[in-house]
Amino acid sequence: MLLATPALGQRPSLGDLDEEEDDFPGPRLVSPPPILTPLPLPSPPRGSRAVPIDDAAWDRLLGRHVTLFLDDGRSIGGELESFSPERVMVLNVESDGTRSRLSIVRSSVIVVRAIEVARSVKPVDVTHIGGFSLGLPTGALMLEVEYGGFYAFASFGLASPLVTGGTEMAGFLGVALTTPIGARWHFDLMLLGEPMTSSGAATFGAGVGVGVHLVTDGGITFGLKVPVIGYAFGAPPNDSAISRFFYGAILGLPMLSVGFRF
Repeated sequence: MLLATPALGQRPSLGDLDEEEDDFPGPRLVSPPPILTPLPLPSPPRGSRAVPIDDAAWDRLLGRHVTLFLDDGRSIGGELESFSPERVMVLNVESDGTRSRLSIVRSSVIVVRAIEVARSVKPVDVTHIGGFSLGLPTGALMLEVEYGGFYAFASFGLASPLVTGGTEMAGFLGVALTTPIGARWHFDLMLLGEPMTSSGAATFGAGVGVGVHLVTDGGITFGLKVPVIGYAFGAPPNDSAISRFFYGAILGLPMLSVGFRF
């Protein structure tokens, strides 16, 4: 039987040896497959120094999140607060929210890397300043304006002059301090002025009221206004000035209102 002889420098495969084992009596030495061990990545030796980081570079990084690589192989991350010729101050925030300030020897820093931190974008609060509303149930038309903590309105009752032929009518002027009491609701403390004509007598009332109003993101408004106390100046002798004020509120104040803001 003729056997194929491997070429010089060519190692026979294990498969070849297994196939021809009957032609090679006796024990046989087979080299085990080599064990591959990954080589470690080179690391900078301790005590190594890079080009010193100048003041201008540190100054550009103030207030930013950085990672400092030290000559002993450690790395420290945080917000760069301050630096001096000898020290670097870093504000470090742990995963549990614990905050600590670290003072690091400046000469031990060999590399500084700035880190871009994703910041949440606060949604823009849409402010609807002015608009109009219709008061219920008296049909009072109201124009209103709101800016910051200031709120003002002017209203006129449309239903009463139509029903009485113009003998009973009233309007309101109001200025208020408004403060938020929820995500969209505001509380109003109002000063009220009330021009009114009733039974041929014209009066002007003044009083105090409270209210709440809501403005949605789309500009839809809902409001409630309640007079607390008031007095009608110029009321006839046989009329109660306080009762006349509240009667005018029924005619011209939009106690319940629905409207729209621009």
